Amino acid sequence: MFENIYQLENTDQIVSPALIYYKDIIVDNINKMIQIVGGPQRLWPHVKSHKMSRLLELQMEMGISRFKCATIAEAEMAARCRAPHALIAYPLWGLISAGF
Repeated sequence: MFENIYQLENTDQIVSPALIYYKDIIVDNINKMIQIVGGPQRLWPHVKSHKMSRLLELQMEMGISRFKCATIAEAEMAARCRAPHALIAYPLWGLISAGF
């Protein structure tokens, strides 16, 4: 029989709006990424995909140490999480020359 892994229980106790994520599924996906590329040292996941310090910390716990950021704020978050390597993968020159 099909099991609905996304079934929420006690929805009356969830403060809305709320971010709901499934840690087991996230861990499984990270493990699959690590397996596909041959090790966590080969990954540079984008912080912009989740923008969550707790998820960045989870990735570091799983051996990932390098992260790509699209903004200075994302790089600051990575620094606050003590990420060993954070790359701002965005052309900042265009923003500076445009007066932003």
